[in-house]
Amino acid sequence: MIDDFRRGMPRRAHWYLLQKIPDTFTGSEAVSWMQAHLASRPELTARPGGVRKEQAMGLLRKFLKAGVFERVRGG
Repeated sequence: MIDDFRRGMPRRAHWYLLQKIPDTFTGSEAVSWMQAHLASRPELTARPGGVRKEQAMGLLRKFLKAGVFERVRGG
């Protein structure tokens, strides 16, 4: 799943504190991408209701904690 995220998560430049930061994504972009990616995996969508936003957010929190990606700003 980490490899899928690293290869598939679209990145582009975003502005933060009047600085243009290349090769980044926003949290909402990551959640939307992860939710769609998880929903595309048949082994993960066998449950009724598909993949919830909270599930995508939980997985991304684990990725952040594991150092798969880092925040541009603190917090």
